Amino acid sequence: MVWNLVAFYHCITDNIPFPEFTYTYEFNSVSRVGSITVTTVDAPVSTRVRWTNTTDLVAPRRDFRQRILNGSSVIDNPATWYEDIALDLGEGVLLARYPYPPPGAGYMAFYIELEYLTQNLETIILTTEAITIPPTFPYPGCQFEECTGTLV
Repeated sequence: MVWNLVAFYHCITDNIPFPEFTYTYEFNSVSRVGSITVTTVDAPVSTRVRWTNTTDLVAPRRDFRQRILNGSSVIDNPATWYEDIALDLGEGVLLARYPYPPPGAGYMAFYIELEYLTQNLETIILTTEAITIPPTFPYPGCQFEECTGTLV
């Protein structure tokens, strides 16, 4: 990933425009489907979808990290990120769409990754934000002091 940082740095220092794209996401609670739609201005060299599910180790949290805190030690979380193909709708539009996991089966996260060549022929990878489905939280909301906790 250092090469991606180098390409990002060169875009800034050499005043090279970043590739342009926009995206939207949608949660359909009736059909229980989440989706991300990307519209590219600049054509990417390649695209892919990255996705994962929560594991029993972190249930019921929405936690997709590869390492987690267990008491005072750090352990591996077997959340594996998989690669999938975005549906090409033509004219620079891509779609990633997944059904919600069954009730009680945890959460799924996914995002679309776009790989570009910059004007100086360096590879740069840009992504949408990751969305989590279903779009619910396993705990009630909190505000201010009642939200304190320990960050890893």
